[in-house]
Amino acid sequence: MTNGRLGGMFVEAMESRGLDHRGRIVETGETLEAGMAAVRQILEGGRPCDAIVCGEDLTAAGVLKALLRAGVRVPEQVALLCVQLLERRIGQSELFSSVTVQPELCVGQTS
Repeated sequence: MTNGRLGGMFVEAMESRGLDHRGRIVETGETLEAGMAAVRQILEGGRPCDAIVCGEDLTAAGVLKALLRAGVRVPEQVALLCVQLLERRIGQSELFSSVTVQPELCVGQTS
């Protein structure tokens, strides 16, 4: 799932490793409902996956909710990771991992 900035980083990382990213990115908003809708799109589109990366905790919570409703075992069948680009957090979950990215530190390390 991508909200633009995360999608760009994902595409860059995939391409730098020679991996094809086409058909692997689902654009979504940063809401619970958007995360749920994205999972429906993935499942209905027959896109097999074993991991989903979100750019916002609230979206990840929606993804988790939709996966569990669909009978998908998290993290056994599908791993869920949230790369939090903001300081806003909705809480912790044992079912998905969440990391906070501080862009100012990344810029300093790559300069």
